[in-house]
Amino acid sequence: VGLPANNLTAVVYNLTDTNDITSVSGGGFAALDCPADLVITDADGNKLGYDADGNFFSEIPGAYQVFDDGEAEKYYLPGNVLDYTYFVIAKDEGTYNFTIKEASGEELVASHDIIIEGGQVFGYEIDEEKLEDGDADAVVVSIDTDGDGEFDLQLEDDGHLVIEDVAENVEVYDGDEVSLSGI
Repeated sequence: VGLPANNLTAVVYNLTDTNDITSVSGGGFAALDCPADLVITDADGNKLGYDADGNFFSEIPGAYQVFDDGEAEKYYLPGNVLDYTYFVIAKDEGTYNFTIKEASGEELVASHDIIIEGGQVFGYEIDEEKLEDGDADAVVVSIDTDGDGEFDLQLEDDGHLVIEDVAENVEVYDGDEVSLSGI
């Protein structure tokens, strides 16, 4: 398995399933399952993943793509996985599942069965201290509902967002009703 020369982590792949990483020391993973792409940025603005135009970026030192089979993407990130900003960019209509896990396997952030339409962007910013305390506003999810490059809605969550959370929190924005089909 060819890993970047500057990667100091030990990665062992289960050869029966190349999507299964059985041991990694340090860092963590971000995974997305859906008709969308994931772009991850660090504090310096470096990117990892595919942008809305399908361009692939691998600018975060020590980070790399574990796999991409067209339906799901998984990335390894060095250091604290909560120090990054994550963007889910919808390519098509459907639902997505997004998780952030430590290398130990501990799930830190999860969004399940979130409805999306092509062009929409969901941006995730995580406050580690609030997440550790279980605060309801630990994860801020900003949503560009119409793909114009500006976030229209903002949700706050405790780290485990599901479609019911979106339905409860997204009722009215700027005086206009927002339906679930528009998210």
